[in-house]
Amino acid sequence: MLQIAFAVELSVLSYNIHALSPILAGDKPKQRIVSILERSKGFDLIFFQENWIFSVEDLANGLESHTILKSKKSKFKPPIRGLLNKNGSGLSL
Repeated sequence: MLQIAFAVELSVLSYNIHALSPILAGDKPKQRIVSILERSKGFDLIFFQENWIFSVEDLANGLESHTILKSKKSKFKPPIRGLLNKNGSGLSL
């Protein structure tokens, strides 16, 4: 019996980006995300936690070679979900 094994190296980043509304964050998340995305480009798989404000398009603009997925499940019901939590659980991949 012939067995062939392939090894693949995968780099993973888990990053709490603290992406709240600027009023709650105490800084300017839209400016901060530019640096975060630039530093994240070298990773194969990226988990962004607490992504409450950035859309798939926002992240895709900084990570052109990645496919962006975001959670949709939220503990909030409409219309509160639309105001407080547009990005489901806050996890983006």
